Amino acid sequence: MFWKRALAIGLALARPCAGALADTAVNGRQTAALIATDGAEIIPAGMYARIEPLKPGFWCGVEQSGGCALLDAAGQPLTDRRYEYIYAQDGELLAMQDGLMGVLDWDGGEILPMRYASIVPTGSGAYLTTTGNPGDGMADELYLTDADGVSSYLGDNACCMGRFSEGLLVAQALTGKFGYLDTSGQWAIAPIYDQADEFQGGRAVVARGGLYGMIDAKGALVLPLRYDSIVAVDIFSGTAAERMGDAVGAIVTLSGGAATIYPSDTMIPSCSVSGVDYAY
Repeated sequence: MFWKRALAIGLALARPCAGALADTAVNGRQTAALIATDGAEIIPAGMYARIEPLKPGFWCGVEQSGGCALLDAAGQPLTDRRYEYIYAQDGELLAMQDGLMGVLDWDGGEILPMRYASIVPTGSGAYLTTTGNPGDGMADELYLTDADGVSSYLGDNACCMGRFSEGLLVAQALTGKFGYLDTSGQWAIAPIYDQADEFQGGRAVVARGGLYGMIDAKGALVLPLRYDSIVAVDIFSGTAAERMGDAVGAIVTLSGGAATIYPSDTMIPSCSVSGVDYAY
């Protein structure tokens, strides 16, 4: 849920804006500090065990006890209570308390109380929410909930996974099978798969009966369900010094020890290699 980059010396530098000069959280093994761009301490070491970026000017301070507080750019807490988790997702601020989830605003107030088994922002100011026991792994009643907390039951049960990607959300039905919900909470792609990955570039890897394939956003098979594995990779040309920014996306399928490479833009196989145990 939180982005971290480990350093060889065991610290981590978490930056809210890649490539931009910004305040920096320095996380050690047991304590953290927030350092301004001029080197001044915004939050001295010892107050928090870890400090994580949420968006520019906002941080999550994780206390030694494990409680989380929303912090502003000056390092001041904006939340009176402590949460188990606070994290940003698609511009929304989600939190968890006692195993249940809710939504916060950026002033630390609760938009939706901590009462949901899961919450996924749709990107239009509404949320797909479920109720029930969040720890039982079962698909729960699915609702479309607005920012005022008004919920409409969608007549189905689902266990929502992750976040919307390209307008589709991986979800598990009561049958235990996986499919994709749209932002209205309807099944855009029926739950018929044993596994399903997020959409990237208009395609997603799915599996059934131990074999993998790839579908498009309408659910049509781009690659049939016949492969031992399918991975997306970046292929570079030229020397190592020339490779920055010169990647070409490709799909690699593996079946019976033979790997086949499909350029992502055409999906026409460009070459095959035998004697391959795995691809990554």
